[in-house]
Amino acid sequence: MEAILRPAEEVPAIFTDRLNSRSQDEVAQVVTMTAEFCNNQVIDALLEHGRPDDAFAIDHLGDLHGSRARLFRGNHEGQETFQEGFPGSYAILNPSSVGRLGATLLERSHIKAYRVGSRILSAGGVNCVPVSFHNFVDLMLDFESEEYADFLDRFIAHKGNLRDEGIGESIRLNATSELLVDYGRKGRSSILDNLLTDLDRDPEETIVTSSYAPYGQLDEQLYRLLRRGKQVEFYANSPSKFHGPHHSSTERWLQQYSAWRAKTPWADRLTDRFTHLKAALLRHQNGTQIAYVGSATFHELPILAGTAEVCLRTTDDKLVGQLEAYINCNLVNPGPTA
Repeated sequence: MEAILRPAEEVPAIFTDRLNSRSQDEVAQVVTMTAEFCNNQVIDALLEHGRPDDAFAIDHLGDLHGSRARLFRGNHEGQETFQEGFPGSYAILNPSSVGRLGATLLERSHIKAYRVGSRILSAGGVNCVPVSFHNFVDLMLDFESEEYADFLDRFIAHKGNLRDEGIGESIRLNATSELLVDYGRKGRSSILDNLLTDLDRDPEETIVTSSYAPYGQLDEQLYRLLRRGKQVEFYANSPSKFHGPHHSSTERWLQQYSAWRAKTPWADRLTDRFTHLKAALLRHQNGTQIAYVGSATFHELPILAGTAEVCLRTTDDKLVGQLEAYINCNLVNPGPTA
Protein backbone atom coordinates (compact mmCIF):
# COMPACT_ATOMS: atom_id res chain seq x y z
CA MET A 1 0.00 0.00 0.00
CA GLU A 2 1.43 3.37 -1.02
CA ALA A 3 1.66 5.96 1.77
CA ILE A 4 -0.49 9.00 1.04
CA LEU A 5 -1.75 12.06 2.92
CA ARG A 6 -5.45 12.18 3.84
CA PRO A 7 -7.24 15.43 4.78
CA ALA A 8 -8.93 15.32 8.18
CA GLU A 9 -12.45 15.23 6.73
CA GLU A 10 -11.70 11.90 4.99
CA VAL A 11 -10.64 10.07 8.17
CA PRO A 12 -14.09 8.98 9.50
CA ALA A 13 -15.23 7.50 6.18
CA ILE A 14 -11.93 5.70 5.52
CA PHE A 15 -11.87 4.16 9.00
CA THR A 16 -15.55 3.21 8.86
CA ASP A 17 -15.22 1.56 5.44
CA ARG A 18 -12.23 -0.47 6.59
CA LEU A 19 -13.96 -1.45 9.81
CA ASN A 20 -17.02 -2.66 7.92
CA SER A 21 -15.02 -4.75 5.43
CA ARG A 22 -12.27 -6.15 7.66
CA SER A 23 -11.39 -9.82 7.90
CA GLN A 24 -11.94 -11.87 11.03
CA ASP A 25 -8.34 -11.58 12.23
CA GLU A 26 -7.96 -7.80 11.78
CA VAL A 27 -8.00 -5.78 15.01
CA ALA A 28 -9.35 -2.22 15.12
CA GLN A 29 -7.83 0.46 17.34
CA VAL A 30 -8.37 4.17 17.87
CA VAL A 31 -5.75 6.17 19.76
CA THR A 32 -6.60 9.80 20.46
CA MET A 33 -5.82 12.61 22.85
CA THR A 34 -9.42 13.81 23.05
CA ALA A 35 -12.75 12.25 22.14
CA GLU A 36 -16.34 13.37 21.88
CA PHE A 37 -19.15 10.83 21.84
CA CYS A 38 -21.99 12.86 20.30
CA ASN A 39 -22.59 12.69 16.53
CA ASN A 40 -19.26 10.94 15.97
CA GLN A 41 -19.10 8.61 12.95
CA VAL A 42 -16.02 6.80 14.27
CA ILE A 43 -17.57 6.09 17.68
CA ASP A 44 -20.84 4.93 16.10
CA ALA A 45 -18.97 2.61 13.73
CA LEU A 46 -17.05 1.03 16.61
CA LEU A 47 -20.26 0.55 18.60
CA GLU A 48 -21.93 -1.16 15.66
CA HIS A 49 -19.04 -3.23 14.31
CA GLY A 50 -16.60 -3.43 17.23
CA ARG A 51 -15.29 -6.67 18.72
CA PRO A 52 -13.93 -7.43 22.20
CA ASP A 53 -10.34 -7.46 20.89
CA ASP A 54 -10.69 -3.90 19.57
CA ALA A 55 -9.44 -0.97 21.64
CA PHE A 56 -10.26 2.68 22.12
CA ALA A 57 -7.52 4.61 23.94
CA ILE A 58 -8.01 8.19 25.14
CA ASP A 59 -5.48 10.45 26.80
CA HIS A 60 -8.12 12.96 27.73
CA LEU A 61 -7.73 16.59 28.80
CA GLY A 62 -11.02 16.72 30.65
CA ASP A 63 -14.09 14.79 31.71
CA LEU A 64 -15.72 12.60 29.11
CA HIS A 65 -18.83 14.30 27.81
CA GLY A 66 -21.74 13.72 25.50
CA SER A 67 -24.56 11.22 25.46
CA ARG A 68 -22.18 8.36 24.66
CA ALA A 69 -20.17 8.93 27.86
CA ARG A 70 -22.23 6.24 29.57
CA LEU A 71 -20.14 3.72 27.65
CA PHE A 72 -17.42 4.31 30.19
CA ARG A 73 -17.64 3.30 33.82
CA GLY A 74 -15.27 3.59 36.77
CA ASN A 75 -13.76 6.19 39.06
CA HIS A 76 -14.04 9.55 37.29
CA GLU A 77 -11.92 11.20 39.98
CA GLY A 78 -9.08 8.72 39.50
CA GLN A 79 -6.72 7.89 36.65
CA GLU A 80 -8.62 5.54 34.37
CA THR A 81 -11.98 4.29 33.22
CA PHE A 82 -12.74 1.31 31.02
CA GLN A 83 -15.13 0.91 28.14
CA GLU A 84 -17.68 -1.84 28.47
CA GLY A 85 -17.43 -4.41 25.72
CA PHE A 86 -13.81 -3.51 24.84
CA PRO A 87 -11.68 -4.78 27.76
CA GLY A 88 -8.42 -3.46 26.29
CA SER A 89 -9.71 0.11 26.12
CA TYR A 90 -8.92 2.89 28.55
CA ALA A 91 -9.44 6.60 29.12
CA ILE A 92 -7.16 8.72 31.27
CA LEU A 93 -9.02 11.58 32.94
CA ASN A 94 -7.68 14.65 34.70
CA PRO A 95 -6.94 13.71 38.31
CA SER A 96 -8.71 16.12 40.64
CA SER A 97 -5.42 16.71 42.49
CA VAL A 98 -3.69 18.10 39.40
CA GLY A 99 -4.23 21.69 38.28
CA ARG A 100 -5.24 22.61 34.75
CA LEU A 101 -1.70 23.39 33.58
CA GLY A 102 -0.23 20.17 34.95
CA ALA A 103 -3.08 18.03 33.67
CA THR A 104 -2.82 19.56 30.22
CA LEU A 105 0.94 19.28 29.71
CA LEU A 106 2.64 16.78 31.99
CA GLU A 107 3.35 13.29 30.62
CA ARG A 108 0.52 13.20 28.12
CA SER A 109 0.20 11.26 24.90
CA HIS A 110 -0.43 13.39 21.81
CA ILE A 111 -0.37 10.44 19.38
CA LYS A 112 -3.39 9.78 17.15
CA ALA A 113 -4.04 6.59 15.17
CA TYR A 114 -6.96 4.87 13.43
CA ARG A 115 -5.98 1.26 12.75
CA VAL A 116 -7.71 -1.68 11.06
CA GLY A 117 -5.30 -4.60 10.78
CA SER A 118 -2.03 -3.25 9.38
CA ARG A 119 -3.74 -0.35 7.55
CA ILE A 120 -3.29 2.76 9.63
CA LEU A 121 -4.11 6.45 9.63
CA SER A 122 -1.58 8.16 11.90
CA ALA A 123 1.36 10.61 11.91
CA GLY A 124 -1.07 13.52 11.99
CA GLY A 125 -3.09 15.55 14.45
CA VAL A 126 -6.69 14.41 13.90
CA ASN A 127 -8.37 13.71 17.24
CA CYS A 128 -11.55 11.64 17.48
CA VAL A 129 -13.74 14.73 17.69
CA PRO A 130 -16.16 15.98 15.00
CA VAL A 131 -14.69 19.49 15.06
CA SER A 132 -11.25 17.99 14.37
CA PHE A 133 -12.63 16.05 11.39
CA HIS A 134 -14.55 18.89 9.79
CA ASN A 135 -13.41 22.30 11.04
CA PHE A 136 -9.64 22.13 11.47
CA VAL A 137 -6.92 22.33 8.83
CA ASP A 138 -5.25 18.97 9.47
CA LEU A 139 -4.41 15.61 7.92
CA MET A 140 -3.22 12.05 8.58
CA LEU A 141 -0.73 9.78 6.84
CA ASP A 142 -2.37 6.67 5.37
CA PHE A 143 -0.02 3.68 5.23
CA GLU A 144 0.38 -0.04 5.93
CA SER A 145 2.88 -1.27 8.51
CA GLU A 146 2.95 -4.40 10.66
CA GLU A 147 5.75 -2.85 12.73
CA TYR A 148 3.72 0.24 13.56
CA ALA A 149 0.70 -1.96 14.34
CA ASP A 150 2.92 -3.83 16.83
CA PHE A 151 3.94 -0.48 18.33
CA LEU A 152 0.27 0.47 18.81
CA ASP A 153 -0.34 -2.87 20.55
CA ARG A 154 2.50 -2.11 22.99
CA PHE A 155 1.40 1.49 23.38
CA ILE A 156 -2.16 0.55 24.31
CA ALA A 157 -1.04 -2.33 26.55
CA HIS A 158 1.05 0.21 28.53
CA LYS A 159 -1.79 2.75 28.54
CA GLY A 160 0.20 5.24 26.50
CA ASN A 161 3.28 5.21 28.73
CA LEU A 162 6.47 3.73 27.25
CA ARG A 163 8.83 6.22 28.88
CA ASP A 164 10.68 3.55 30.86
CA GLU A 165 11.63 1.81 27.59
CA GLY A 166 13.73 4.70 26.28
CA ILE A 167 13.48 7.94 24.33
CA GLY A 168 11.60 6.50 21.36
CA GLU A 169 12.03 4.53 18.16
CA SER A 170 12.23 4.82 14.39
CA ILE A 171 9.99 2.71 12.17
CA ARG A 172 11.05 2.47 8.55
CA LEU A 173 8.16 2.46 6.07
CA ASN A 174 10.32 2.30 2.93
CA ALA A 175 13.63 3.56 1.55
CA THR A 176 12.54 7.22 1.73
CA SER A 177 10.16 7.42 4.71
CA GLU A 178 10.37 6.67 8.41
CA LEU A 179 8.15 7.23 11.42
CA LEU A 180 9.87 8.92 14.36
CA VAL A 181 8.20 8.06 17.67
CA ASP A 182 8.85 9.98 20.89
CA TYR A 183 7.84 7.99 23.97
CA GLY A 184 7.53 11.19 26.02
CA ARG A 185 10.80 11.16 27.95
CA LYS A 186 10.94 14.62 29.54
CA GLY A 187 13.22 17.02 27.69
CA ARG A 188 14.02 14.59 24.85
CA SER A 189 12.62 14.51 21.31
CA SER A 190 14.12 12.66 18.36
CA ILE A 191 11.55 14.43 16.16
CA LEU A 192 12.83 17.91 17.02
CA ASP A 193 16.45 16.71 16.95
CA ASN A 194 16.05 15.40 13.40
CA LEU A 195 14.31 18.55 12.21
CA LEU A 196 16.98 20.81 13.72
CA THR A 197 19.71 18.70 12.10
CA ASP A 198 18.04 19.06 8.69
CA LEU A 199 17.63 22.81 9.19
CA ASP A 200 21.30 23.09 10.13
CA ARG A 201 22.11 22.09 6.51
CA ASP A 202 20.79 25.49 5.36
CA PRO A 203 17.81 24.71 3.09
CA GLU A 204 17.02 27.44 0.58
CA GLU A 205 13.28 27.30 1.35
CA THR A 206 11.55 26.29 4.58
CA ILE A 207 7.84 26.17 5.39
CA VAL A 208 6.71 25.23 8.90
CA THR A 209 3.13 25.03 10.18
CA SER A 210 1.98 24.45 13.74
CA SER A 211 -0.83 25.31 16.09
CA TYR A 212 1.54 27.60 17.98
CA ALA A 213 4.01 30.32 17.07
CA PRO A 214 7.68 29.25 16.79
CA TYR A 215 9.48 28.81 20.09
CA GLY A 216 12.87 27.78 21.49
CA GLN A 217 15.47 26.01 19.36
CA LEU A 218 13.23 25.91 16.29
CA ASP A 219 12.66 29.65 16.46
CA GLU A 220 16.42 30.26 16.80
CA GLN A 221 17.20 28.01 13.84
CA LEU A 222 14.59 29.60 11.58
CA TYR A 223 15.73 33.08 12.56
CA ARG A 224 19.31 32.09 11.71
CA LEU A 225 18.18 31.00 8.24
CA LEU A 226 16.38 34.30 7.72
CA ARG A 227 19.52 36.24 8.61
CA ARG A 228 21.42 34.17 6.03
CA GLY A 229 18.96 35.28 3.35
CA LYS A 230 17.02 32.00 3.14
CA GLN A 231 13.28 31.89 2.52
CA VAL A 232 11.31 30.98 5.65
CA GLU A 233 7.54 30.91 6.11
CA PHE A 234 5.84 29.99 9.38
CA TYR A 235 2.08 29.57 9.70
CA ALA A 236 0.31 29.45 13.06
CA ASN A 237 -2.93 30.56 14.69
CA SER A 238 -3.31 34.02 16.11
CA PRO A 239 -3.99 33.99 19.89
CA SER A 240 -7.60 35.01 19.19
CA LYS A 241 -8.19 31.59 17.60
CA PHE A 242 -7.82 29.95 21.03
CA HIS A 243 -10.91 31.56 22.57
CA GLY A 244 -13.42 28.99 21.30
CA PRO A 245 -15.05 26.28 23.43
CA HIS A 246 -12.62 23.63 22.18
CA HIS A 247 -9.52 25.32 23.62
CA SER A 248 -8.37 25.47 27.23
CA SER A 249 -6.91 28.48 29.00
CA THR A 250 -3.57 26.67 28.91
CA GLU A 251 -3.63 26.61 25.12
CA ARG A 252 -4.39 30.33 25.00
CA TRP A 253 -1.55 31.07 27.41
CA LEU A 254 0.88 28.88 25.46
CA GLN A 255 0.14 30.65 22.18
CA GLN A 256 0.30 34.13 23.69
CA TYR A 257 3.62 33.33 25.36
CA SER A 258 5.06 31.75 22.20
CA ALA A 259 3.96 34.68 20.05
CA TRP A 260 5.54 37.14 22.48
CA ARG A 261 8.87 35.27 22.51
CA ALA A 262 9.13 34.49 18.78
CA LYS A 263 11.90 36.09 16.72
CA THR A 264 10.72 34.46 13.52
CA PRO A 265 7.93 36.35 11.71
CA TRP A 266 4.79 34.23 11.65
CA ALA A 267 1.37 34.79 10.20
CA ASP A 268 -2.19 33.54 10.41
CA ARG A 269 -3.33 33.52 6.78
CA LEU A 270 -6.37 31.32 7.33
CA THR A 271 -9.92 32.51 7.03
CA ASP A 272 -12.12 31.26 9.88
CA ARG A 273 -10.55 27.79 10.14
CA PHE A 274 -8.18 26.74 12.92
CA THR A 275 -4.90 25.19 11.80
CA HIS A 276 -4.03 22.01 13.66
CA LEU A 277 -1.48 20.94 11.05
CA LYS A 278 2.06 20.23 12.27
CA ALA A 279 4.38 19.99 9.31
CA ALA A 280 7.68 21.19 7.86
CA LEU A 281 8.88 21.32 4.26
CA LEU A 282 12.56 21.89 3.47
CA ARG A 283 13.97 22.40 -0.03
CA HIS A 284 17.70 22.57 -0.77
CA GLN A 285 19.49 24.26 -3.65
CA ASN A 286 20.33 20.90 -5.26
CA GLY A 287 16.62 20.01 -5.41
CA THR A 288 16.58 17.69 -2.39
CA GLN A 289 13.30 17.92 -0.47
CA ILE A 290 12.48 16.78 3.07
CA ALA A 291 9.07 16.83 4.71
CA TYR A 292 7.87 16.28 8.27
CA VAL A 293 4.26 15.76 9.22
CA GLY A 294 2.83 14.39 12.44
CA SER A 295 1.38 15.13 15.86
CA ALA A 296 4.39 17.06 17.22
CA THR A 297 4.06 20.85 17.46
CA PHE A 298 7.91 21.30 17.36
CA HIS A 299 7.43 23.29 20.58
CA GLU A 300 9.87 22.81 23.45
CA LEU A 301 7.43 23.20 26.34
CA PRO A 302 5.46 20.01 25.54
CA ILE A 303 8.81 18.24 25.11
CA LEU A 304 9.95 19.41 28.54
CA ALA A 305 6.62 18.20 29.95
CA GLY A 306 7.11 14.71 28.47
CA THR A 307 4.65 14.42 25.57
CA ALA A 308 4.49 11.28 23.42
CA GLU A 309 4.41 12.06 19.68
CA VAL A 310 4.78 10.49 16.23
CA CYS A 311 6.00 12.18 13.05
CA LEU A 312 6.77 11.12 9.48
CA ARG A 313 10.11 12.18 7.99
CA THR A 314 10.26 11.63 4.24
CA THR A 315 12.32 12.50 1.18
CA ASP A 316 9.72 10.99 -1.17
CA ASP A 317 8.99 13.63 -3.81
CA LYS A 318 5.39 12.46 -4.22
CA LEU A 319 4.61 12.78 -0.49
CA VAL A 320 6.41 16.11 -0.32
CA GLY A 321 4.32 17.29 -3.26
CA GLN A 322 1.09 16.20 -1.58
CA LEU A 323 2.03 18.07 1.59
CA GLU A 324 3.01 21.21 -0.32
CA ALA A 325 -0.25 21.14 -2.28
CA TYR A 326 -2.27 20.82 0.92
CA ILE A 327 -0.39 23.71 2.55
CA ASN A 328 -0.80 25.89 -0.53
CA CYS A 329 -4.52 25.17 -0.71
CA ASN A 330 -5.30 25.65 2.98
CA LEU A 331 -2.72 28.10 4.28
CA VAL A 332 -0.99 30.04 1.51
CA ASN A 333 -4.03 30.62 -0.69
CA PRO A 334 -7.05 29.52 1.33
CA GLY A 335 -10.39 29.64 -0.40
CA PRO A 336 -13.62 30.78 1.23
CA THR A 337 -14.97 28.58 4.00
CA ALA A 338 -18.55 27.70 4.74
